[in-house]
Amino acid sequence: MPQAAATGSNDTTFLKLLRVEVLDAGSIWKKLNPVDDLQINVALGEYFKTSGLPQYYRVWANSIFVYPAPSSATTTLASGLRIYFQRTMDEFVATDTTQLPGFAANFHRILSLGGAYDYAIAKGLTQANSLRSEIEQYKKDLQIFYGYKNREQRIRIRPSQMGYIAI
Repeated sequence: MPQAAATGSNDTTFLKLLRVEVLDAGSIWKKLNPVDDLQINVALGEYFKTSGLPQYYRVWANSIFVYPAPSSATTTLASGLRIYFQRTMDEFVATDTTQLPGFAANFHRILSLGGAYDYAIAKGLTQANSLRSEIEQYKKDLQIFYGYKNREQRIRIRPSQMGYIAI
């Protein structure tokens, strides 16, 4: 079956596939479109049987298959595939001395406020309410920050269409 497969080096931390790109022979990155088995109406071995510049990708188990399979005439075969994905969180442990939280640095203070709030609650301190309101303000600011992080991309909500079969 003509395809190329790329297996993740650490599939236990993989959370969500975001985007797949391929480098063409002219050194231009091309975005691949996802396809699933329901969209392929022929045997997988017959789907884009002739090698060329990949246009589609399919995820199966821990692998990504590109269609058509890359050819050396149209595709950069060495280091010519980019996969964008999200990973699961990497939790802090007591021995971490250099690890940073995985969100914007100007909001890291929310972590120390959370610890202070927990302490204030446990000790019955009156500052607990002011700490709680400061945490809530940081949360709002953090949501606004990430909501506008990419101003070039318009955020849209689109209705999903589902097909039902009448019985």
